[in-house]
Amino acid sequence: MNYQYLVCAYDITDSARRRRLRTLLLPWRVDGQLSVHELLIDHAHYNQLLKSIKPVLDYQNDSLLICHLSLQGLGAVYQPIAKQTEKLLFNSHISQSMPVKMRDGVFVLSYDIADIKRLNKVYKLVIRYMIQLQRSVYLYQGAGQRIQELIDQLIQVAVAGEDDVRLYLLPDAEALQFVAEPVPISVF
Repeated sequence: MNYQYLVCAYDITDSARRRRLRTLLLPWRVDGQLSVHELLIDHAHYNQLLKSIKPVLDYQNDSLLICHLSLQGLGAVYQPIAKQTEKLLFNSHISQSMPVKMRDGVFVLSYDIADIKRLNKVYKLVIRYMIQLQRSVYLYQGAGQRIQELIDQLIQVAVAGEDDVRLYLLPDAEALQFVAEPVPISVF
């Protein structure tokens, strides 16, 4: 079977629709954060999932984006700051150590920060380097050295065991798909 590795991130305004979307994603979820789901799904089920998702969304207010990651790049998920979890078996696809030299490319960063003061600090750091796509999801295209600088700063602010920061390396810019976006975003 031909599987795809995806990251699905959303900002859904209505709690009932948010729960419905989460329920639709759950069968293929391997890991993630509250509104960022890492999925491993075959092509046929992915097409069915998209058809199931579309009626759930309010296209005037909701945001849903999907990042297609390379299956060869299961190591393209970096988690330099991690919450304590018992799902170690499931996060074997995540590399917690950052490479010595980050390559240039297209990156999506997501975070889940437990403390409001740290959340504000993280936001202020990230927004200097990246374009905000959703509340805790950001995009960067360019030099890996700048991403490494950002991660080094985030490690100083975020707290391991309480906060979760993930960096996804996309194969290219076309790997980012906006399914719903209330305000059109031009990122490339």
